[in-house]
Amino acid sequence: MSMSVGDIPFYYETMGEGFPLLAIHGWGVDHRLMSGCLEPVFSGADGCGQYRRIYPDLPGMGKTPGPESITGADDLLGAVISFIDSVLPDGRFLLAGESFGGYLSRALLRRIPERVAGLLLVAPALRPFIKTDTGFDKGDVPEHRVTEEDAEFMGTLSRDDSDAFRFMGVRLTRDSWERFSRDVMPGIRAADKRFLERNLGENPFLSENPDEGMSPFERPTLIITGRQDATVGYRDMWSLIENFPRATYACLDGAGHNLQTERVPLFESLVRDWLERVAHG
Repeated sequence: MSMSVGDIPFYYETMGEGFPLLAIHGWGVDHRLMSGCLEPVFSGADGCGQYRRIYPDLPGMGKTPGPESITGADDLLGAVISFIDSVLPDGRFLLAGESFGGYLSRALLRRIPERVAGLLLVAPALRPFIKTDTGFDKGDVPEHRVTEEDAEFMGTLSRDDSDAFRFMGVRLTRDSWERFSRDVMPGIRAADKRFLERNLGENPFLSENPDEGMSPFERPTLIITGRQDATVGYRDMWSLIENFPRATYACLDGAGHNLQTERVPLFESLVRDWLERVAHG
């Protein structure tokens, strides 16, 4: 469904009823990344309580167009806040953010901490990439390393699919590919790359560092990182751990930036534990 927020027709999907959970995907993908990894947790036989899950496409990604009024991360954050004001005008909610969505989520936490009942960060970016003459400065990240590869299966993929999978992939297996091709690839293909490069890419930093001078967030938090994540790494987020006194911090071996597709049972178990902690306050 779509909701007009200023000049932006935000596309979003909702599932379930109950306490709201807002899930914000990362840069250059769409809502399917978040719904793909979280919905199995809520639809499982053991259940995880009653929640209304809200999955928006950020401007310029998925089915939400990127307007000229957005010229950087500050404008994008303002659009997200306006979306929240429209779809969740009052009350508390759970907040989940992946990669760049984790950067935005911490900015939301700084702006409206009283409204966030619990926080989930999946492969969160400490900050956006910095463009350099030789590429990108990603900060303190490990080298890309494949820990498991099914060579026979990889040989069945097209060159384009294989290259896309390998770009961040750590577990190059059939089961990881099935998740990646279902949840991640469609958003990559749907992204407005011109908007991302021209509008957001020139001003990817928020003018206010969300982590600087942040008051400790005293509610249940889960931070999941990949030990082999060569995109945002794992060490930077550990440096912020004292901002989250109620946090579980997990660094998953055999997992890169798309850790939710590579370590599925462990990922889902950690999210269930987070939801149990949220339920107990």
